[in-house]
Parts: sequence; C-alpha cells; structure tokens
Amino acid sequence: MSSELKGLKAVARIHGVVTSYRGYDRQLRYADEATLRSILLALGNDPDEPLEALRLRKTREHWQHPLPPVCFCLGDSERFALWITLPKGLVPEGMHYLLKCESGSTQTFAHNEIVSSRCVRSKDVEGVKYNRYLVEFDSKLDLGYHRLTVEHEDVALTSTTLICHPASCYLPECLQGERKVWGVSAQVYSILSDGNWGVGDLSDLHTLVDSLGSAGASFLGLSPMHALSFSRPSAYSPYSPTSRVWLNPFFINVTWLAERIGCSDFVEFARRKGYFDFARAERANEIIDYSSIAEHKVAALAYLFEHFESQHLSKNTKLAEEFAAFVQSNAASLQSFAVFEALGQTLKSDLSDAPPWQDWPEQFRNPNSAAVKNFSSNNGHSVRFQLFLQWAMNKGLKALSAHSNRCGLNIGLYFDLAVGADPGGADVWANQSAYALGASVGAPPDAYNHLGQDWGFCPMKPETLRGEAYESMREMLGANMRFAGALRIDHVMSLMRLYLVPKGSPPHLGTYIRYPLREMLAVLALESVRHKCLVIGEDLGVVPDSFRDAMSRWNLFSYRVFLFMKYGQGDFIPQGEYPQRCIVTTTTHDLPTAWMFWNEGDLKLKRKFNLFLDPAQDAQLAEERYHDRRGLLHTLRQSGYELGQADEAHLTQEALVAMYRFLWESPAKILAMPFEELAGLAQQSNLPGVPFDYPSWRVRTQLSLSAFETSAIWSKVRAFLGCH
Repeated sequence: MSSELKGLKAVARIHGVVTSYRGYDRQLRYADEATLRSILLALGNDPDEPLEALRLRKTREHWQHPLPPVCFCLGDSERFALWITLPKGLVPEGMHYLLKCESGSTQTFAHNEIVSSRCVRSKDVEGVKYNRYLVEFDSKLDLGYHRLTVEHEDVALTSTTLICHPASCYLPECLQGERKVWGVSAQVYSILSDGNWGVGDLSDLHTLVDSLGSAGASFLGLSPMHALSFSRPSAYSPYSPTSRVWLNPFFINVTWLAERIGCSDFVEFARRKGYFDFARAERANEIIDYSSIAEHKVAALAYLFEHFESQHLSKNTKLAEEFAAFVQSNAASLQSFAVFEALGQTLKSDLSDAPPWQDWPEQFRNPNSAAVKNFSSNNGHSVRFQLFLQWAMNKGLKALSAHSNRCGLNIGLYFDLAVGADPGGADVWANQSAYALGASVGAPPDAYNHLGQDWGFCPMKPETLRGEAYESMREMLGANMRFAGALRIDHVMSLMRLYLVPKGSPPHLGTYIRYPLREMLAVLALESVRHKCLVIGEDLGVVPDSFRDAMSRWNLFSYRVFLFMKYGQGDFIPQGEYPQRCIVTTTTHDLPTAWMFWNEGDLKLKRKFNLFLDPAQDAQLAEERYHDRRGLLHTLRQSGYELGQADEAHLTQEALVAMYRFLWESPAKILAMPFEELAGLAQQSNLPGVPFDYPSWRVRTQLSLSAFETSAIWSKVRAFLGCH
C-alpha cells in the first residue's frame, strides 16, 4: 500500500468513513481510493487535507470547547452528570450553570450543588493544558430537550443541548408478559376499492380497520405516508419521498374532504367534470398511473380549496381556526415545505413533472434567497393550497387513528419510516448543507442482490446531525409517531451506519459511513416514550456485529421474514427457535409474495433484467428455490398443519394460511400478514436494482376491499385466529 493511500485511509477513518467491511458472505471487502475520495468530498471533507493538520484540528475541536454541541443523561436517576473541559486555572466549582428546561422553567446550579467533580483526563494543546472533568449534579431532570449554559464571572463560556432520555423505547401493555398481537400490513397505494381514484386512500383504510377490528387484530401496518409531490408524479416511491416529515396528499379521499368542509355541490361538479368516470377507468388498470391521478386530484382539491377559502377562511369559521392553529403549530418547517411545493407546481409548466430543485432557475435553489421570499409573498394562494392539503391529510390521519382505537386495535396504526428522502425534494432543498449530495444510500451485494443496490436518495451527514443536536431527527420521528402506536424503521442499521455509493459509480463500489449509535438510540427512545409508540427495526440484510444486542437493550423489536429463517442454505428453523421480541412476516415490499416465490416469478424477473452475475448463479438459485419450497412444505407438515393440495409446483391457500399459523404459534410476539399476499398478488411491490423497467410501487391489487372481506382466505385466517 502506498503512503498516499495509507494516509487517505487514516483521513477517512477520522471522518467516520469505513475503509473495509465484511459482506454477507463474511468476506472482507476494501474501499478503493476513488470511493474513499468521493465519499469524503460528499460529506464536505477534504480528502487531501494533511493527516497531521487534520489531527490537530480535531484535537482543537475536542479540547478547546468546554461542552460538545449535545450532551445526554439518563432520566431515571436522581442525579445527572456532564463531561466539562476547561483550561488549566478554571475548575467546575468556579462555574455557574443555567438550565433552561424544555417546559420553559429554569434551574441554576452553583458550586455547592455539585455533588462531585473529578478530573478524568488532561491534554496539552498548543501550549495550553486542558482538563476534562466528570461533574455530577444533585438534581433529577424531566425527560426532554433542555438547554444548558455554563458561565464564568457572568460571562457565558458555552452552551449545549442536554437530552434527558429513558433507558429504552416504549413497550405497550398488550405486549408485556406472555401476550402477543397480530395485524395486517398494507401497501396503501395498491389498495383497490369501489370508491378510490386509482390510489388507495384514507377512506379505504377506514374500511380495512373495520374489518380488522371485527377480527380481533391489534394493528394496521401502513407503507410510508410520507409526502409525494403532485408536481413530480413520476417520483412515486414511498421510500424516496419529497419529505419524511409531511404527508402524501395522494391519499386524500376528495369526497370525504368535501363532506368535512361542507362543499355540498362537489359531487355534482365532479360528475360534470368526468372525475368519477376517470376513477372507474383507472381502477380497471393493473398498473397505477400517478401522473393522470395527480392531474385529476389536483383539480378536484383546488375546487375544494376555493370553497374552503370563500366559506371558511374569509368568515373565520371553526374550521378556519383549526387550520390556522395547525399552520401556526408547525410554522417554519411547514411553510418551507408549502413554498417548495408551490414553486414546483409553478415551474412544472407543461411538463409532466416539475424538475428537481437542482434544475430550477438559480434564484430559487436557495430556500433563503430573496427570490424565494418574493415568490412566497406574491403567491400566497398557491402556498395556502399546499398548507390546506397538509391540514386535510393531518385531519384525516387523526380521524383514522381515533377510528382504529374505537374498533379495538390496541396498537392502532403501525407506520413505516423510510431511510431517506428524494435528493430533488423538499427536505433536501430546505436543508442542503445537512445532506451528502454527492453520494446515494444503497446496500452492498447480498444473497438476493448480487450486484448491490443504489436506492437513489442522499444521506444526512453524521456531523451535521450531531451539530444540530439531532433536531431534524427529532422532528421527523415526532411527525411519524404522532398518530402511530408502532413505527417500523426501514433499514434500522442506519442508526449505526449507512452504505454510500458515490454518484455515478456502480453499487458494489461503495462503503459505509458511521453514525453515533448510542446517541441516536437515546433520541429514538425519548420520542418513543413521549408518543407511547412501539419501535420495530427492519434489520434484514448485512447486519453489523452486536447491532441486534443494542436493539434488544433499547427495546427495539427485530424483524424476521419466514423465507429467510433457515440454517444457512439448509432447513428452515423450527418454531421454537424464533426470538420472542420480534415481528414475523412472510415477505416485505422488496421481496416476492409467497405466490410469486412459489412460481419463481422473482427469479424470472432477475433473469430478464440481468441481475445475475453469471449463468451458474442463475441455475444455483433455481435449484435452491426448489429445495426451499420442498423444505417449507416439510416444515409445515412436520408441525401438523393442513396444506390442501400444495406441492413443490403449486401453493394453496391452505398452505399460505399454514405459514401464518406457523409464525403465530412461534414465540414471536407480533405477526404481520401482508394484505397484498392475502389478496392473491403474484408480484412484488418493488424490484430493487431496476429503477424504470419494472412497475415498482405501481402494482395494484386486483382483489377489491369488498371482495377481500368475504374472501375464502380471510375467512381461513380469521378461523385459525379464533375469530368468526
């Protein structure tokens, strides 16, 4: 190894960029020079900074600031402690401490309220000696985000955010002891009903909640409800949204909204415009046409907004007051989002999609520019329309959450948090310096994707997250937990590390960057307890050593997929070996349904799109699939379940229900059954690694909600769960 490469690797490690890692096959993989340089640049670091200069700069940052930008303490203690760094001649007892609590109250601590202080380390930095003290205060803090200022002789030396957090995430009563729960998970957009406009909506979810409540379910799991943009309908992946804080207006049921705001002439207007005819024709298609749906829904919602402005905002009705309170409570973040979406609609022109913000006229690329402020001032109606859409979705989700509780779902709604956002979307536009725009998040090669994956969205910089005391993370978690009884974190390993692919590179030429796991878990636990929200971590793929131990300590439920639960490449594990603190399911949005798994539809697609490394691998996976089907049937028969006429070539409803029953009767505490699988869908929602040629996120179920409620398979599921 050359001295230059050796120095580059040292620079990378200091900045949290991993220079080597173990893949799914446990083989060591090394990041090459080009990858390291690209990732460092994407994170805002200079790969050519001399190593000694970098070390000195980091030493200064570490020792010349009395407090870091964020500190943590445990909330169940009668005392709290801080690490404080001071130059020689100053001691903690000579400081004055002012704590402004999240509640608004203040506390002060003088030297006599310090229980203990001891110097734990010293260092000379450029001729000055610094001492680091562990200082303990005799006070119990409330859970929350507080601000601590350290003063000396009435002069503020430094301040920090002090996060007082619980020891673990929230565990609902229905999962304590020996209790366990079940529910159904659904890709919301794919739901077919007699009344939606081609995309599943909140009214469909009300219907599904009714069905689940009568069957004794505990939750309804939902694909991400994050905002997608009407101005960019081709950016339809729920896992690459324009914002992870705001909501998806495609899910608004326009007839429901018309009733809520008292627009009595809407049905006649919609009939006259042919909207219902359009919706009927769209529902008959197997593939969702987001552009056409966006065009019709925007027009319908704009009509409803005109009514809302004239009949509510202008008259200051109770609904207008509710709208104003919603806008005020989310002021800065919501306003920025609304301006972004209004700009997108304006710049869309005659194009089917608005361009990503990177391709906007230069004066609009900076959210704080004079041009953006002028646009906001001069286009109040357009901005208010976007605020109206978010208010309507918030109102609808709140009603759905309350309805799930009334129907007896003791967990309620189970939301899904995407691991990233569209680089051309609102979140990234509003906070550009926080994102590594020169790289995208993905996954290294694994058993299911041998070429690796590039998911297309850019990550947040770890140093920026910490520097802002995790404010972006706190806002995002709070927004997603507000109406949720459970939150699934997609690719939960992102709390510890993310695999980055340099822009323009193939997915296998990436590497990981590190995140401060313990601190991010502390923020997650605080938001979980604050919102009384169970946390489930999707820990599939290449999982770092010891990561699941950390999940267990912090009370995060793990994720287990039946098709993966094998001894290496051999037999499926018995029921009794499933862990208790996990959610079990048969498939995920990135994997084939059981029907597709059985007919090898996923292997056929990989063959079609050249996702195999070589023909030998193709043959090997086909052989493994045959043995998997055979092994599954053997495992289920050995457990005493009825499989009907199922064999290696044919999957039956009885065999699918036997899979659910096998999982339900394992030690695992949570069973999630995919709605699409129950509805007989023989495709997978998303085919990773094929961005355009496969209809990912556009596949619609062909069994309507009304037909599902009376279907044979739903009857069989209810029967084994003891519901009639």
